[in-house]
Amino acid sequence: MGRAKSWKFHGFARGVGRLLDLTREAGLGRRMTTRALGLAPLLVLALACSRTVPDTQWPPPGPSDGLPTIPAKEDDEDDSEPASGDDATDQPAPVDGSLPRTPGVSLEREASCSAKLCRLDGWLPDPAFARSVPTDARGPAAIWLHRIAGGSSVTLPRHGGLHLFVVNLDGRLALRADDENTPRELDAWHGAHVPGCGATLVASEDASVLVALTSEAASLGAAIAKTPKEVRWQQRAAPLATFDFAALESHTWGGGAFHARIAVGGDSPPRAASFETLLASPAASIAEHDHPTWEHIAILDGEGTMKLGDTDHPVRPGAVFHIPIGLRHAFSSARSRPLLAVQLYTPSGPEQRFVKLAAAEPAR
Repeated sequence: MGRAKSWKFHGFARGVGRLLDLTREAGLGRRMTTRALGLAPLLVLALACSRTVPDTQWPPPGPSDGLPTIPAKEDDEDDSEPASGDDATDQPAPVDGSLPRTPGVSLEREASCSAKLCRLDGWLPDPAFARSVPTDARGPAAIWLHRIAGGSSVTLPRHGGLHLFVVNLDGRLALRADDENTPRELDAWHGAHVPGCGATLVASEDASVLVALTSEAASLGAAIAKTPKEVRWQQRAAPLATFDFAALESHTWGGGAFHARIAVGGDSPPRAASFETLLASPAASIAEHDHPTWEHIAILDGEGTMKLGDTDHPVRPGAVFHIPIGLRHAFSSARSRPLLAVQLYTPSGPEQRFVKLAAAEPAR
């Protein structure tokens, strides 16, 4: 018999004995004693609830105010409830980190070229692109999608204070730099960083190209307002670089829920801009935070809500966000599809947290 059961038995026996003693002391007859025995269980229960157990019995006495001690749980007992609901699934499920094909992609800011040569003498296809969305601030960067018909070319003239970033999302494309003799082929997810611009994008078949133009000055609008004579370089300040995003290291964290591929970046010293892709699980959201730099992000896929300060903005394929320095922002996923985005920080630096998060991730 377990200790808890033994305690209950002895308590019952002592209660019956006490009841009989009381009836004898009161001079009650045999009939009354018999009736008392019939009421014994009820009276024992009352006595058990009104006093603590003696020191010689198990379990030990409860607090001094007379509350009974709760018997210890047997080793094989377990009253815990299984985890369920959101508490059991706080961690987003992992997602395949490979970059998908993106045919039919679009952005809310677009330009097109079907002529043999389209010159962007003002560096932007539309001067309004210099205004940041959705805040309408004067920021240091612009992002747009340029649709280039097969056999057409787009040229951006030299500007010593600008940086051109491109990534081919669909079609066949080549990049021809002013100071190079051989064009560089850019297949899907291949991109380039062109310091100082001075390059031509050549489409051998219809191509959809994400283009980002960043300024070393605080305002892109002020930078492109300068005359060509003021900004034309004779020698490129830094070499042109090409890369394949799909072949870059995938910095993975959150149990496989987040993936970042960084083509350009650094914080010692910072670069004029970073350039990376971001892929996240459908259930992955990003808590409110801010940066000491501008953040620029083009949503290629995914749905949810972007909170900028106190204002919520819908996130959908094609949305573009330019987030000013120090503005608190957060992303809440609609949990319908993975988030896929191309992102820049101007200047670079905050993207290095992706590297640190991935380095701290437990081995899977």
